[in-house]
Amino acid sequence: MVDVFFDKYEGSLDSKYYIPVGAFASTTNPQTANQIAEATQKLNAGVLGLDISNISPDIFQSIPKEHFSEIGRLTKLTGANVDLHAPVQEMDPAGFSRDGWSEQHRKEVERQFIDALEKGHLLDPNGNTPVNFHASGGVPGRTWRQLQDKDLKNLADPGEAERIRNNNMRVEDTMGIVNQDTGQVQSLRYDTRKGFGGQDEIWTPEVRKRSINRTEWENRTILPIFTLQKERAEVQERLINQQAVLGPIKDRIGKGLDLSDQQKEEFNIIQNNINSLQSHVNEIDRNIGMTLIDINDKIKKYGPKEIIDPRQKTALNNFNELTKELGKIGNEKSRVIDEFRDYKDEGILKRKFEEIEKKEKIILNNIVPTLSNLPTPELWKPTDEFSKDKTAETVANATFEVYKKYGKNTPITVVENVFPEWTLSRSEGLKDTIEKSRKLFAQKLMSEKNLSEEESRRLASQFIGVTWDVGHINMLRKQGFTEQEIIQEAKKIAPLVKQVHITDNFGFGDVHLPAGMGNVQIKEQLKELEKKGFKIEKGRLVHEGGGWWQHFKTDPIIEAMGNLDTPLYTMDTQTRWGYIRDTEGVYRYGFGDLLPEVHFKELYGGGFASLPKELGGQIGGDKSRFSGTPNQ
Repeated sequence: MVDVFFDKYEGSLDSKYYIPVGAFASTTNPQTANQIAEATQKLNAGVLGLDISNISPDIFQSIPKEHFSEIGRLTKLTGANVDLHAPVQEMDPAGFSRDGWSEQHRKEVERQFIDALEKGHLLDPNGNTPVNFHASGGVPGRTWRQLQDKDLKNLADPGEAERIRNNNMRVEDTMGIVNQDTGQVQSLRYDTRKGFGGQDEIWTPEVRKRSINRTEWENRTILPIFTLQKERAEVQERLINQQAVLGPIKDRIGKGLDLSDQQKEEFNIIQNNINSLQSHVNEIDRNIGMTLIDINDKIKKYGPKEIIDPRQKTALNNFNELTKELGKIGNEKSRVIDEFRDYKDEGILKRKFEEIEKKEKIILNNIVPTLSNLPTPELWKPTDEFSKDKTAETVANATFEVYKKYGKNTPITVVENVFPEWTLSRSEGLKDTIEKSRKLFAQKLMSEKNLSEEESRRLASQFIGVTWDVGHINMLRKQGFTEQEIIQEAKKIAPLVKQVHITDNFGFGDVHLPAGMGNVQIKEQLKELEKKGFKIEKGRLVHEGGGWWQHFKTDPIIEAMGNLDTPLYTMDTQTRWGYIRDTEGVYRYGFGDLLPEVHFKELYGGGFASLPKELGGQIGGDKSRFSGTPNQ
């Protein structure tokens, strides 16, 4: 059979590759808590996959738990598969919020993950319901720009040239960074500055980040230490001078000679000055000690894992040894206080402390020269890198808590790539995150459940994975990425994918067009996923076409099945959904011209896309459908 029209106008989606109708899942309206009505409407239309969608946590919390169980029973009754899309607002899995990052917020989101997974379990208590979470809550990650070979000679840091070449001549245009100590977030931009010779210098976000880290490190730690040391030397010199002035008077007292009234007054004034200066010196020493504690904390927490510069290695080793000695001195002070607490001779305690303080000052004087050569801690870190560890922790912890309750019937935690300019929304970052999540989850199984390493890894792979959104990754086009580069993104993430979101756009906005109505390489991405083990089974392709429904009021899946060469029947026959798009009375298209909505829905309360009145369908008005008399 040859179709003159369709064969003549074949498009990029027309091929021998097709998607069976049963693979599609329909989404419910995410803006209502009445998900039972939404699910019933979709199931009544004959879908075999159902995606319970939610945007707002408030709406999600308005759904009674019994409703999830009822939706589960409806899907079992109709033979459909069901999954749950957790809320996306205010649920960044790494712990970011409008106020920046905090561990407290990460823990709150972790509890929200657990809540969503438990509700996913209600949908299928005897199975493994996929529960989908966004990888990012809108935190700025990285955007990219293309450079030319001639640009590389203008880099402020020539060492970046190799990194840029290895990244297809792309470099960050913007990069989100987070202060790991305060949680503050900001975004750095690609910049061109004038060098001392008048030439343009390219300052990439990476170079600017390193500059910020170095400047802040010096301003918060090294410079204060040097300033305090200088101040201490000045005060110490004044103290020595005052002690010298006091010397002759002390000699008179030592010889038993009387002091005049003027000498007595002078003695008291000088002695008060000495006491004040000594207190000042002690205060400076405490401040130096506190600053060193802060330096040690930052080095230990945020210092580089690998150090190449031999001077930095030596300085760090010396610093670590000297700070250990300071720790021992602190312990020695505590021991002396305990030992001589009830001792009547205060002079012994004073002498002991003077001996300890002498050793302490020697160590402090030796530490200061090492500071300028210490490696710079990465206090400000790219949000993409920071989010990997924090998101992995959230995913692993939440999945494990639910696993402890449900075992083999644990819902599947699937993390979805979102917009490419947000954190963890490209394949490499998301892949690293999921692999870290699985590793943490497996470690928990081994340590707390005494499972073998092999079994723990198997369960981690079963219960943690990826939802790949082909429309979201297509938005890399607006940054200049090619079709082939976008397909490569799918290829990299393929081994981890458990569910796919199907939608279309033109690369500039997440408009949720039906598949085939934009320029998303849907079939090409699906082929790459299938090569790595993803199977197009019942309900595993969630078609998100809310934008189409909002504007055109027709079922977007019908359009998608036509464009994706879906067979009309379960067997692969010549008849395709695309061939009958213009015929009358097509199931799932709605009422059609021959089945007017006014007659079948408003008069009788029934139809192909809604329930009959007797089963909960709604009809307009409050009068009888036949006689027009009031129903009351």
